[in-house]
Amino acid sequence: GVLVPTSVTSTIVDIAVANDDFSTLVAAVGAAGLAEVLSGDGPFTLFAPTNDAFDALPEGTVTDLLKEENKDKLIDILKYHVVPGNFLSSYVPSGDVETLNGDSFLVEVVESSVMIDDAMVTMPDVIGSNGIIHVIDKVLMPPADEVVPPADDTPATMPETTDAADDTADDTADDTADD
Repeated sequence: GVLVPTSVTSTIVDIAVANDDFSTLVAAVGAAGLAEVLSGDGPFTLFAPTNDAFDALPEGTVTDLLKEENKDKLIDILKYHVVPGNFLSSYVPSGDVETLNGDSFLVEVVESSVMIDDAMVTMPDVIGSNGIIHVIDKVLMPPADEVVPPADDTPATMPETTDAADDTADDTADDTADD
């Protein structure tokens, strides 16, 4: 028979699943429910952190992210590793590149290395049927959402305990709209 290259038959998810270095990424993609999306038509360029990259995160981070209650945060982080389109390393644009989560990361080509934020591409151009994987040595964290800090000392990431602050904001907006 004719040997068909894996790039024709394997999606970027299939390739990641087949590589033990990506078992944490694969678990995260599964927990986030993104396997189906990333197995779709694409094309997608996936900047794939290795298990070592996940291991370098503060202790407990991965375990926390894989919990059901943190699914939205996990999805946000994983989508920050995906750029719509096929970008070979030789054609990755320098500058701010928008990712699937809507945020952008900084791509810099330094000598022969491609840097994504502060992660380095360690293995470029793994071609799949629906996109390209570039292996990176760090997990990319999306910029914290711009949040107007609350009036009290509650961290912006904590849910509001009362909605009094929201009501005030709504009333102010309504009054302005009426004028």
